[in-house]
Amino acid sequence: MINKYIDIIRNTEQKEQEIVLQKAFKDSFINERSKLANYLLQIEMRGLGLFSSQKHSHSLPDTDFYQIKIITLHEKKYELSVQFYYKNKKLHVHIKLSNETESKSKDLSIATFMKVDFEKCLISLLKQLDNPEKGAEINSKPTQWLHFIKKHIFRSKEG
Repeated sequence: MINKYIDIIRNTEQKEQEIVLQKAFKDSFINERSKLANYLLQIEMRGLGLFSSQKHSHSLPDTDFYQIKIITLHEKKYELSVQFYYKNKKLHVHIKLSNETESKSKDLSIATFMKVDFEKCLISLLKQLDNPEKGAEINSKPTQWLHFIKKHIFRSKEG
């Protein structure tokens, strides 16, 4: 009877500890998500109309989905989707870059994403897309454009 009572106490304590740990992970995830959302908003605000960011309301639970439109002098549309999601108690980022004909995507850990100067990459990309010589060359070959994007945004290795 005493052993049963001791087991009940242990199980209760263990469940309470699990609840505290789950809450801590969830709070940390929410905190990281809000930091990343603010970062994307700052990019849009400092971009002076070069980037348009929009959070999509159809995001799944524990994910945030943002669409960033890259506004160039050319008619082609370039979009960058950034999705933050929680998997195995860690925050990850899924980035998808697309034009009207092709897309390229990659999953990164949050640590890798934060190492990349994302805003600097976007500005460099925009400058080259707006460059009449380089822009026309990139726009004429979607595959070349995707390789160009990959070089600028995904050059950081997972580490």
